[in-house]
This record gives sequence, structure tokens and C-alpha cells, in this order.
Amino acid sequence: MVRIGEDVSERLDVVPAEFFVHRHVRGKWACKCCQTLSQTPVDPQLIDKGMPAPGLVAHVLVSRFVDHIPYYRQETINARSGVHTPRTTLASWSGAAGAELEPLGDAHRAFVLGSSVLHADETPVPMLDPGAGKTKRAYIWGYARSEFDGLRGVVYDFCVGRGAKYPAAFLAGWNGTLVCDDYKGDVAVEDMWFPRAVPRQLRGVIPGHRAHHFDADGPTVFA
Repeated sequence: MVRIGEDVSERLDVVPAEFFVHRHVRGKWACKCCQTLSQTPVDPQLIDKGMPAPGLVAHVLVSRFVDHIPYYRQETINARSGVHTPRTTLASWSGAAGAELEPLGDAHRAFVLGSSVLHADETPVPMLDPGAGKTKRAYIWGYARSEFDGLRGVVYDFCVGRGAKYPAAFLAGWNGTLVCDDYKGDVAVEDMWFPRAVPRQLRGVIPGHRAHHFDADGPTVFA
């Protein structure tokens, strides 16, 4: 027989999440002469004396905050693989990881606020109200670099309200032009963004939006 060619077929498959254990062995060494014990120190851990490796913690964070899988559902999913991870434990891991990620978050915030033009908006999200038996409204504020920037970036700030004090606190020390929608609710947009009256100049620049300029003389709104 002589090979004259081949047919190739491909089928998509998946390998479900698989749990495995990293085993680290640290030898102990004793000196008979000086009566001392020597051992290699433990490598720094994301969670001190904790069970999860960084990959498992990252998996929990992505499942919860990217795929929006609640901890109680993750607990059930992991149980199918014979791994017991109570939801309280998963929440604790996420909290510890969040604390370790704060320097990265601060660096990203500084990068976004390094732009001279920012777009900002807020969206309501339900927040648990312990003891009340219901949820209450909170807000996630988003601040994005201009689409004309060579490097894009968005940073989010969770707040319990949409008052002026929240963006004012987040943007403290920042100078530039802030573009936001022309909110017409029960709070005027100037009052929502700024604790004092803001002079209006150059009307008609952005239909349906307002650009607030921050400088040494105070904010100016372009309506």
C-alpha cells in the first residue's frame, strides 16, 4: 500500500475542571555537632497556612465575579468532584485575594486617571440588606479613558449612592475633562456631580451629554 493523502476531521471537546494537589516536601537536617535543626522555609502563600493554591483562588474569583456563579452554586459544583468547599470558605478566599490585589487595583486606578479625558456613568445593582429580608439599591460607577487614547482602560467604584460626594471623592486631585450623561432625574446633573453650583459654558458641544472640566479655578460644565 502507498499513502496517497489523508482526510482530517476535528471535533470540539472539553476537559471539566479537575482538582489536584500540589505536594511540597521540605527536608529537615540536623547537625549532631551543634545540635541545630535546619529546614528550607515555606514559600510565601496567597493565604497563609491556607489550603488553596493560587490557581484555585483565581478560579473562584473568575467564577464569582466574571461568570457570576454564586458561592453556594460553586460549593455544589465542587462537591460533584468530591471536594468540600463551604460557601463561607470560598468567600473568605475571595476576601483574602481581594486584599492581595489592592496594589494592582491602585495601579490600574492611577493609570485610568492618568487620562485627561474620562467618561463616567453609574448603574444600579441590588445589594443585600442583612436583617431586612430584602435588597436595597447600590451603584457601580464606571470611569473609562477616552476612546481616542492609545491605551484603553476602565475602573469601577462600588458606592451605596449616586450623590456628588462619590465621584468627587474618587476623582479627588484629578485634572481633566469628565464626560457624563445628562441625568434629568430628581437631582440635577450639576448637583449630582458637584457639591456647589457649576457655571455653564460652550453649550451644545455634546448632545445629550455634558463635559465637566476640572482645573485650578474649579469645575466647568460644557452642556
